[in-house]
Amino acid sequence: MVHQEKRYIVCLNEEEAKRDQLVREQIEIKLRSKLEHGSIKDLIGNSEYKKYINVTAEAATINTDKLKQAAVFDGLYILQTNTELPTEEVATAYRDLWQIERAFRNLKSTLDLRPVYHWKERRISGHIMLCFLALVVQIKFQKLLESCGSEYGYTEVIRALRKVHAVKLKIKDQDHLVRTEIHGAAAMAFKAVGLRIPERVQETHYDSHK
Repeated sequence: MVHQEKRYIVCLNEEEAKRDQLVREQIEIKLRSKLEHGSIKDLIGNSEYKKYINVTAEAATINTDKLKQAAVFDGLYILQTNTELPTEEVATAYRDLWQIERAFRNLKSTLDLRPVYHWKERRISGHIMLCFLALVVQIKFQKLLESCGSEYGYTEVIRALRKVHAVKLKIKDQDHLVRTEIHGAAAMAFKAVGLRIPERVQETHYDSHK
């Protein structure tokens, strides 16, 4: 759609539509509960609630018409673009951009990247590159998990891997590494990247005196 020489694309996100519907249903449940208990002041002071109620001198009631009108827009969003790309390509590009932005917001929690305050340009560039590479690895790993039919997401797998440890033991004057159990989400990480889970006990061949 073109309006005043600007191109607009109306898109539907089915997952977001389900979420919008669920949120609105929860709001309606809370509305009915508060109205039954006479908590009208709480409703009027809440922007999410007050747009769905009718308040008169006699009583407050749920505005069912507005609830129905809101349902029409579930999962819908509008993109503005100055390109002549096909509609599907524009929507896909926006989706990828949204995923990248979301991934950057999650970098600190999932990859343990803390804010680092640098003053030199080369160190700032290095830190940005590190964040970018971490993001690339995360997205690639997530795609590998999806391609092998994993029921676990990236965050679950990483958390499970962090619980895997190796303990050094000396058996008959030979150093060995003994790992903890690997199963569930942790095992899925090896399947996703096409690697065999390492043996439970492994000999080490380094000189401990160096």
